Amino acid sequence: MDLKIDKLYSSPLKRTIETAEIVSTASGNEIVTDNNIMEINMGEWEGISFQTFMSQDPELFKMFVQCPANVKIPGGEKIINFHNRIIEWLDKILQMSDNTVALVTHAGVINTILCYVLGQDMNSLWRFKTENSSLCEIFFNGNSARVMKINDTTHLTDDLRGLKLGAGFSKGESNA
Repeated sequence: MDLKIDKLYSSPLKRTIETAEIVSTASGNEIVTDNNIMEINMGEWEGISFQTFMSQDPELFKMFVQCPANVKIPGGEKIINFHNRIIEWLDKILQMSDNTVALVTHAGVINTILCYVLGQDMNSLWRFKTENSSLCEIFFNGNSARVMKINDTTHLTDDLRGLKLGAGFSKGESNA
């Protein structure tokens, strides 16, 4: 991929830092970590696989997938607070720069940004497919945004494309 990056941001969690280091090496950019772009805090659901969650409470799981904004995560971050954290960070970055910014972060963060730029509410949060190491490209121009790519994995080798890592709510350092 031949894209000039002016600034490289990453969530401080381990797997995103490992990916950001690859981008940093290829682009020559220093990594700027920011807690504001960490994944949603899943509270008591941290460390639980999707399969376990589905089997323990299929109705709640269905509601969380279909209408996440209407679900209270026990001991976790409210969806509206998560949304506000991400969008406030995005707005700050957009005001600071009209250059190319790369963001290495998590599916929930990416999907929140997609909901925002596409005018969707947070009940659309899980309607986007976001694979590990996939690219999402959004072109911002003033008050408008144009989504150029979602879940692009063409830069990955065949053996890495579609690799499933951590299908569930991960804890701390293993969070993706």
